[in-house]
Amino acid sequence: MRFILLLLTLIGLGFSLPAILIEKEIVTKSNFHESYRKVKLYRAEGYEKEVWEEKTVTKGNPLGQLPFMQNLMKSAPKQGSQTQVNRGEKITHFKKGKVVVYTVNHENKSYTKQELDGRMLVAGLTMLLDCDRQGRCKPKIEPTNERRKVGRWNARKTIIRVNVMGRDVPTYYWFTKDSKLLVEADRISMKNILKAIENDPKISPFLGGAKKAFEKIKKDYGAVVMSETPIMGSTTVEVVKSVKKVNLPKSFFEVPKGYSEFRAPYGNYNMDMYRRR
Repeated sequence: MRFILLLLTLIGLGFSLPAILIEKEIVTKSNFHESYRKVKLYRAEGYEKEVWEEKTVTKGNPLGQLPFMQNLMKSAPKQGSQTQVNRGEKITHFKKGKVVVYTVNHENKSYTKQELDGRMLVAGLTMLLDCDRQGRCKPKIEPTNERRKVGRWNARKTIIRVNVMGRDVPTYYWFTKDSKLLVEADRISMKNILKAIENDPKISPFLGGAKKAFEKIKKDYGAVVMSETPIMGSTTVEVVKSVKKVNLPKSFFEVPKGYSEFRAPYGNYNMDMYRRR
C-alpha cells in the first residue's frame, strides 16, 4: 500500500530529474544606474529554469549622461535616486529543432510563451568559438598569467573579444578547474543546445568541430566562475557563489497549473516582464 501511494505521488509530480543548481550574483554599474541581481539557475537535461530577484537604483536622469544631451538637461528639474525591486522566473524547454521559453509572472498567475528556432542558440557558441567553413573550430580564448581566488575556487583570468557594432570589446572570464559540478553543468547546457540544433542542415557540419573545441575549453580551462563585461559605459560582473546537485520533480520545470497565457496584442513575441537590465 505504501509503495502504491509513493508511485501515485511520483506520477502526480512527475518523476524526479537530477539537476545542478548554480547560485550567482550579477552586479551592473554605470554613472546613472546600478543593479544587483541574485540568480538561481537550475540545469537538467532538456530543461533549464532561472529564478531571480533584482534591485535597481537609478541616479538622476539617464539622458543627462549622454554628451550631446548634457547642455539641454541642465535646465531640467533634478531627479533623485529611484529604487525598484523586480522578481522573475524563466523556464526553458529544449526540443528537437526548437526551444520553448516560458516567462512566468507569479503575481498575476500568468505567463508568456515564445518558441525560438534552435539556430538562435548558436550565438552563445560563436562568442567562445571561431569556426571556418570546413567546420573546424577553435576556442577564442586568450589566457593570461593572472590568477586569484573566486570564492573557494582557484581561478585563471582569460580574455574573450566580442565584436560590438564593429568594435572588439574585451570580456574577462575567470575559469576554474576546481569544480567538477560546474563543468558538468556546462556539458548539460551544451547537450541541450545540440538537441535543439543537431538536425539543422546549415549548422550540423560545424557540430563535430564545435564539440571538440568545447571539450578542449573544459580540459584546458574548466568552467567560468566570474566574468567582467565593460560595455557602453557600464560594467557587469557575474560571480558564481555556489553549486550543488539536486533532484527535482519534472513539474518543477513546468508552468504551474491554473496560470493563464498572456498574449501580446501585436504578434507572438515574448516580453520579459521583470528583467530591466
